Amino acid sequence: MGRTVSSSTTSWYVHDGANRVTVSDGDLVGGAASIAGRSTSYGLGNDSAGNDSVRTTVSGTAILVKRSVYDERGQLSWAD
Repeated sequence: MGRTVSSSTTSWYVHDGANRVTVSDGDLVGGAASIAGRSTSYGLGNDSAGNDSVRTTVSGTAILVKRSVYDERGQLSWAD
């Protein structure tokens, strides 16, 4: 008979008052969900119009931040 190995991962998600995701696939640390060191985990910040303007990820000990800027019509005009 073969041997079955299984594992599980628990992921945490946080939404703001407008039901937008602010933490995706995070870990529970000290009673709060936070960005994990997995490639699938990230945090999002929104501008005053609700556009995703900041995406934060963690890679090892580095914190990576990508910014997006939208024009008055809500179209992406710049991203790094």
